[in-house]
Amino acid sequence: MKKLFLYLCAAVVAVVAVSACGAARMTAAEKAQIEQTVQENLTAKDYTVLIQLMMPPIGASRAVSNYSVQVKGDTLVSYLPYIGQAYNLPYGGGKGLDFTAKIGHYHDQVLQDGNHNIIINLFNGEDVFVYNFNISPSGSAFLTVSSRNRQTISYTGEMYLP
Repeated sequence: MKKLFLYLCAAVVAVVAVSACGAARMTAAEKAQIEQTVQENLTAKDYTVLIQLMMPPIGASRAVSNYSVQVKGDTLVSYLPYIGQAYNLPYGGGKGLDFTAKIGHYHDQVLQDGNHNIIINLFNGEDVFVYNFNISPSGSAFLTVSSRNRQTISYTGEMYLP
């Protein structure tokens, strides 16, 4: 009876493991669809990157949620956390990395591996910023934000694909 129970448990575990592995795999058609959607969003300059990890210049990386950067035409909406040293700020701390601003310069370069290196320059009324995105065809994103008055900070995340 014990052997039968053990065999039954092993069979259930095997079925669950196989089904989990099958669910985690992405078909070639699904992968192609995601890559096409990412490419269309980047070409249209209409995309949102959902931030998952913040990498401050000093200290350990931190998992974050509910933060994003959105590019919509000639406008960038930044809603990002910031940890680091600030050199020259307005009274009260200023806007930080939570603002909406017009994009001054937008440059998208496709690299050999298919990644997009996007450099966005802008001024938010307080500081000059450079947002440097590296977005893979699958939608994974690495972002570095530099400014004149703050230390550089980096983030990783995923492009939002509705």
